[in-house]
Parts: sequence; C-alpha cells; structure tokens
Amino acid sequence: MVHKILQSLPPSFDHLVITIEETNYLETLEIEELQHSLEVHEYILSERKCIQEQALQARSSFKGKNKEMKKGGLKWKGQTTQEGDAVETMKRKNQNVSGDKN
Repeated sequence: MVHKILQSLPPSFDHLVITIEETNYLETLEIEELQHSLEVHEYILSERKCIQEQALQARSSFKGKNKEMKKGGLKWKGQTTQEGDAVETMKRKNQNVSGDKN
C-alpha cells in the first residue's frame, strides 16, 4: 500500500520518495508514519514558498523606492516635502563643509 501511495505523489515529492525507497523502509513503514513525513515535507515546501514570495515583495518594493529617490531626490514614499527639503539642505551643508576643507 505504501508503495502505491509513493508512486501517486507529485514530482515535488520525488526526492522524499527516493529516500524512502532507498532506505528499504517500505516493508515496515506504516501509513501514519508516511502521512506524517509527507505533511512535514509539504509544510516545509509551503514555508519556503512563503519566504520566497516575501523576498520578492521586498525586492520589488525596494526597487520602487529607488525609482522614487531618483525622481524626487532624497524624498521617500510618505515623506513630506519639508522633510525632503531638510535632508537636501543638510546634504548641501555637508558638501560645503567638505569642500571647504579641500
């Protein structure tokens, strides 16, 4: 019965199926143990997918902020004009100070 279940699994479980078959564990493996192993594997796959999606979202939002910075100087999303102007003023002062030293 365990062998039939293993053969019916999708390709994402192939390495797990191979591991179970290679350990010659089929004769003594109970269906409950197999079910637990499959559930754990499925959980790990879903966690990994969630982490990848979060990384992609963070990456795309970071690219969006870079575009805003290029368009509006140092003004980030949600930053008021006054805050952006203050940052610009400080940047100019720092450039002037460092330019005076040279």
